[in-house]
Amino acid sequence: MEPNTVQIGGDHYKGDYQHWDMVCDTNLHYLLACATKYVVRYEHKNGVEDLRKAIHFISKAKDKGINPHMPMGPVVRLVSDLPDSSKTIIYNICLGQHYLAIGMLSQLISEIECGATPAYVDQG
Repeated sequence: MEPNTVQIGGDHYKGDYQHWDMVCDTNLHYLLACATKYVVRYEHKNGVEDLRKAIHFISKAKDKGINPHMPMGPVVRLVSDLPDSSKTIIYNICLGQHYLAIGMLSQLISEIECGATPAYVDQG
């Protein structure tokens, strides 16, 4: 049985190319792999809690001076079906832009918990 066809404990990972595929293909450091995992799944699993976990892991990576040097092709493939905000956050994580990623995650948490900010423009 192909591991990508089995989901244990939910259905938040879907598709032929999954988060763990990107982690293996890029050799992404554990701390940053955890952060990207939480961003990928937050809408379908634990919401804001997952976004806070992502910030926690990015903060630890920043504290340890961990900056990825990785091919971006697998990252682009992984995020193709994600919302633009999640794509940008994951790109920032994978490019070592820790402050930008944390800022965007904090903004996203604020929007989810408090509603749209004054700068928010409804695209609908």
